[in-house]
Amino acid sequence: MKRTEREPLPLLGRFVVVTAIGVGLIGAVVGFVVGLFVYPRTAVFAAVEIAVPALLLGAVLSLVVGAAFPSARRFTPSWGVFGPESGQLTPQSGVTPPV
Repeated sequence: MKRTEREPLPLLGRFVVVTAIGVGLIGAVVGFVVGLFVYPRTAVFAAVEIAVPALLLGAVLSLVVGAAFPSARRFTPSWGVFGPESGQLTPQSGVTPPV
């Protein structure tokens, strides 16, 4: 199977991967800088030591946040419930449904 024939990740999966990599890279830079100040010979190991937990924490937090948004959106009233066909929106109310 060619690389172009793969199915793309779902939205939540993309969110988790991109966020985890971003937070992991930030953790690697912070670890490297801290390692340079503490003991320069082990700066690379300090970068890995901070990057891996940051990557895991970023993945877990983005999974929780990414899973919470669709469920919060599900509980938001939609125009289907409060639309003009329900009789709750009238021209006198001054509220117009979105296009």
